[in-house]
Amino acid sequence: MPIRRPRPCTIAWAAIIGLTAATYRLSEGPPQRILMVCVLALTLAKGQLVVDYFMGLRRVRPIWRAALASYLVLVTALIAAPYLLS
Repeated sequence: MPIRRPRPCTIAWAAIIGLTAATYRLSEGPPQRILMVCVLALTLAKGQLVVDYFMGLRRVRPIWRAALASYLVLVTALIAAPYLLS
């Protein structure tokens, strides 16, 4: 019986689980700005994986991908602003 390769969405799911575990581990430490930036960067990467693989926007027009990527960056920036500017 041939070995089946995992589907791309399965690999994306495993990556999201790994990124979630990394985010959790980083957030257990004392609050620091660099940790906040790392947690938000990992969250941004998870959001992009969800957009690409689970919303099915990996192969659509670039304008749609740019719109959702911009949304993710905007939300991340709005969350980060109070922490980083205080």
